[in-house]
Amino acid sequence: MRRNTPEELLKAHIKKSIDVKDNLNSCAYEIDKAAGILLSAIQAGNKVLLCGNGGSASNADHFASDLTGTLSRHAKERPAIPAIALSNNSTLITAIGNNRGFERVFSRQIEALGNKGDVFVIFTTSGNSPNILAAVQAAHQKEMHVIGLTGATGGGLVPHCDACIRIPSNEQYLVQEAHVLVQHVLVEYIEGCVCEE
Repeated sequence: MRRNTPEELLKAHIKKSIDVKDNLNSCAYEIDKAAGILLSAIQAGNKVLLCGNGGSASNADHFASDLTGTLSRHAKERPAIPAIALSNNSTLITAIGNNRGFERVFSRQIEALGNKGDVFVIFTTSGNSPNILAAVQAAHQKEMHVIGLTGATGGGLVPHCDACIRIPSNEQYLVQEAHVLVQHVLVEYIEGCVCEE
């Protein structure tokens, strides 16, 4: 059986990626809602907590670094935005996982760090991971806003979000790629607003 060449795989991947991104207008309303939630919380002095599993953990870390750092080194100077990715402390995650169970690795951190008015941003392709859903419950108990970035169905996460951006794909890697694009849009919008203040 003939295998595709790297060039053929590249062309196919680019086409699939473009097809998903061409359909992101279906997410415009939820992206606008998420942007408003984030901006209002940031302007009120609240922080952003983020999480995800696997590749989605790296998206959460990337988003946090763009918020606290900056999206572009050419952007206007602006205040640093307090943002913490809950998935990047391996010592803490393994301690909680070992002592309290993996389903509590994020909810335990929400209990410690979350405050009323903060925003909890979740990256998940399925929306069904038990540790994600447990963290959302903890966020609601803290009266935090919840924003989900998911795949096409959104899974069990959807009804628990103040805004849920569902990428129109069920292919994990395509969803994660589109999440990066969306998070860059959100940071660019926030930077533009806070730089005008």
